[in-house]
Formats: sequence, C-alpha cells, structure tokens
Amino acid sequence: MRLAKVQRRADPTEREIEVARKTVLVSDLSGAEIADGKGAQVTIKFSDARKGTIVLDVTDGEAEVMGAKGRRQARRGRRPKARA
Repeated sequence: MRLAKVQRRADPTEREIEVARKTVLVSDLSGAEIADGKGAQVTIKFSDARKGTIVLDVTDGEAEVMGAKGRRQARRGRRPKARA
C-alpha cells in the first residue's frame, strides 16, 4: 500500500516535536508481551511447497511447551576444532 505525502503549510508558530519510538513484540498465540531476548520464532514448513511457510513469534514458555512435543534438530555445519 502506498501512502501519499500530505503537504503542510509552514507555520512559523508551529514547532515539530520529536518523540521516541518503542517496538513491542507480542506473542502470536497468547497476545502476551515478549521481553527483550526472551522470545522465540516457530517456523512451520509444509511438505507441499505451495502452502508456503508460517512463522510465529512466541514467548519462551510457549516455545518450550510446543518443543516438548517435537524432537531436537542437530546443528548444521562443521564441528568446532578441539582445543589443546
């Protein structure tokens, strides 16, 4: 969606006020706020590629409950070298 810019007349008595912005991450399942560094993303991939991929933002607790029903995936890539 494209938004058009609104032209405003420059009024010398009007001042622009800068405000801070904060992004709040919310769980897609429960609607609870996710604290910084305490969330997880759940990715669902269908075997039928036409359905695409679904990504959910969830809290740590919700991810643990969902993960308890699944299995661990091995890490990919080379193993780190042993230190002497």
